[in-house]
Amino acid sequence: MVKPLEVNDFRFERYSEEERQAFWTKYENILSQQELQFEPEMERPIRPLSPPAFRFQLKFRCDDPACPKDHVFTVFDWEVDALYYGLRRKGDSPEAACEKVIAKLRDDVCAPGKDTYFFLGNIAAHPHKFTIVGLWYPKKQERGLFDSLLAG
Repeated sequence: MVKPLEVNDFRFERYSEEERQAFWTKYENILSQQELQFEPEMERPIRPLSPPAFRFQLKFRCDDPACPKDHVFTVFDWEVDALYYGLRRKGDSPEAACEKVIAKLRDDVCAPGKDTYFFLGNIAAHPHKFTIVGLWYPKKQERGLFDSLLAG
């Protein structure tokens, strides 16, 4: 978990056709390995999840004085993709939906009144490359009298 000191930039970019095709290839390979037997009356066609059309990225500086550089991480939080696809279903263009997702990240998730944290994760194929797999952004709490006394 990382607490950003500040988020400097919010970006989106379209996944390349090669990346989207790689998703479908992996998906088909996984489906071809299924060994579960279903009763015919229970069998339903499997509707695949579409790969994301865009990647959303955050550029931030972490809340660690020993770390002076900016970081750019892709956001793989499922709620971000769900927001994008929900906006598309309601009729927004791809670009308009992306702008609304960026607005949500900028104006809500990373707003000054929020105590924002990023949950980071990686995958075995790229153990040194981290992504944001979850976002936690509760409202900032004012310090109470008890907290002030403990702080000194």
